[in-house]
Amino acid sequence: MSDSQICLLRQSIIDLLKERQEEGIARPIAGAVVVNPAGEILLGAPCPWGQRGHIDPAAPLALLPCDGLDEKETSVQAVIRIAREIAHVTAAPVRGIPAFLRISRHLSTDPLGYGSPRLIDGSKIISQAAADLLLQAAKRCRLEAAFPSRYLDWFDVLARRIYIPWRSVATFHVLALVEEAPFHPGYRDEWCRRGWISFDRLRDLASTDPTGRLAFLIRQGIGDWLELARVCSESLVEATTCLVN
Repeated sequence: MSDSQICLLRQSIIDLLKERQEEGIARPIAGAVVVNPAGEILLGAPCPWGQRGHIDPAAPLALLPCDGLDEKETSVQAVIRIAREIAHVTAAPVRGIPAFLRISRHLSTDPLGYGSPRLIDGSKIISQAAADLLLQAAKRCRLEAAFPSRYLDWFDVLARRIYIPWRSVATFHVLALVEEAPFHPGYRDEWCRRGWISFDRLRDLASTDPTGRLAFLIRQGIGDWLELARVCSESLVEATTCLVN
């Protein structure tokens, strides 16, 4: 990898950002609406800054499991992984329930490497958003042919050096709970508490933030699909219990 490639890529990204000052750069994310056999929805409480790894039983529940897509993931694959990694539950998509697409109204400025596992564990996995942006930049400066073999090297150099105005493009899926593992948050966990709430309570929470994700899902009719997900979860949990016993 040459310094000239990095200079070309960096300039290409800067040019892209200038062209998209208003719209920002798309960051695909996925969110899980996990439903248990009681028809309740899973929410989490965010950890205060610098206090990860601790349970706070009094922290208010407010968040759905939600995070960015890894490279080459579909939103369905991502949401199953996200439910497992963030909420420590195994859940399955429910056939016949549509996905819900939400484009964020606001931009969030973070490094190119934001949300990429490679920055944390040294793996070969980067975010889909970072991969998409690097490919767009490579095409602009005629480095597309080098992309498959070089993009991780480019990422390593630029991941923390360039800040991107991301616009989240979220796909929400309704999942049926299969199994709930004990919740023991570690230093990487974003939640300090996990809990289940009724749909009525979800509506109450949504009313406090009319432009938020919960209110969006309420408006999209998420409540119409909870009974189907509940029945599916009931069957899956029962089947899992039978296999264990």
